[in-house]
Amino acid sequence: MKACWTRACGWFGFLAVLAAGLEFALRHADWSYTPHAVRDVRWSVAEDRRMLEGTSLYAFHPHQLWAPRPGALLPWTSGERFNADGYRGPQLNIERPTKTLRIAVLGGAAAMGKGVRHEDTFAALMGRYVSERIMPTEVMNLGVENFSARQCLERYRDLARPYRPHVVILSLRLEPSYREAPGGTSDDEKIRRSRALGDAGQPRTLSGFAASRVLQGLHWVDDALDGTYWEDRDFQFQLDRLSRTMGSLDWPGARRVPIDDFYHSLSLLLQETRQDGAHLILLSIPPAPGATVPPIRDAYQQTLTEFAEREKLIYLDGRSAFLDAMREDIVKEDLFTADQFPSECGHAQLAEALADIVVRGIMAKSPAPRPKDDGSAPR
Repeated sequence: MKACWTRACGWFGFLAVLAAGLEFALRHADWSYTPHAVRDVRWSVAEDRRMLEGTSLYAFHPHQLWAPRPGALLPWTSGERFNADGYRGPQLNIERPTKTLRIAVLGGAAAMGKGVRHEDTFAALMGRYVSERIMPTEVMNLGVENFSARQCLERYRDLARPYRPHVVILSLRLEPSYREAPGGTSDDEKIRRSRALGDAGQPRTLSGFAASRVLQGLHWVDDALDGTYWEDRDFQFQLDRLSRTMGSLDWPGARRVPIDDFYHSLSLLLQETRQDGAHLILLSIPPAPGATVPPIRDAYQQTLTEFAEREKLIYLDGRSAFLDAMREDIVKEDLFTADQFPSECGHAQLAEALADIVVRGIMAKSPAPRPKDDGSAPR
């Protein structure tokens, strides 16, 4: 009996060491497997995996698809974190202070200020400029990496609306909206499905046994044997094949925000901001020098311009702000970071242009000062 027990313990120890070795090897190779990840992907297979593991700056969200994790450390800064409400900068009180202008900035990585400190983002600089020139101003920087126009609408509803901003600035880089839809499903479809399922449809963070690469490997073997893995692999192959021609106007694939959805998202945001008593300003972020500009981008740019003209909205094309900078002998390459997002210099130019727009708008709505009565005026 003792010999059998010793032999069993030996085998158990051997299997434990083998499993630990396999776990180490798979983690060292950065291998993982999430069943059905290809079809259910929200951002990308890799970023979704990081969100599942809890190592991303972001977490899954039932309305916005993903959103910043409160308290997450921004790696390009010296210790800056998202605040407790999940956006950059000081956390504002829900109640607006009296005689203070409140501005909400929506958008993607350029609006968030990827690569620069919070105080150097156009959102923070614009708030400072307006405060210095005309009245106290506070700004909510609600930008999120890789956000589309459709996601910005949801972020306004979820986060900006309760704070009742006087001005809403929608900053668009366009690429996230017209890019290929991960999993072949548009952002609108994903959001509708996610909202319908609520918390029940939210992916859970991998922890404990679920995070084990060995157990994920067993899932892979099971899916490979029943054919699920190979179906997903072929599905991903077809998506990758289509993505090579994504920039063409007659592309047959699914975009994250098809151009009709793009226009509809802008219309809904305008309608809801007006209902809430806010003024909407549109800002287009230009591509970096040397970046490939596909024909489809021009189509989305034209849609944005025509929408602004039809609705008589204030629309700032970032190219004009950067052209002004180049007239001041600023090299256009200095306006962007290596990641092709606006640099500190680029943010400063956008902030100056936006501050001018906001200040002029306030002054246009302010009553003209009454002339002093020196007794000469007829009574």
